[in-house]
Amino acid sequence: MRTALARRDLKQVYELLQRAGISQRSIARRTMQSPSEVYEILRGRQVLAHDVLVRIADGLGVPRGYMGVAYDESTESVLDMAVANVSTDPSEREEARRMCHTPRT
Repeated sequence: MRTALARRDLKQVYELLQRAGISQRSIARRTMQSPSEVYEILRGRQVLAHDVLVRIADGLGVPRGYMGVAYDESTESVLDMAVANVSTDPSEREEARRMCHTPRT
């Protein structure tokens, strides 16, 4: 699932959800999409719109950072853990923390 989310492969995400017993209607309801939109995604339609990707992540209870659509609290905690392992030198750790927390343009 995490790999599919990272690739924004919503077709695979939705297929995995269906295998877990979640219906197309339930996916649509959770993600605030129409059932026909879910059907189209299952048939291969790509979703590129940021607002739709955010709505899908939020509706499925997935941290937005898993899909690379936003810097959120869960992404911050993962980065903080990674930075903690960078070095024992406090100045290097602070530099790494600043680099991780700087929004990319």
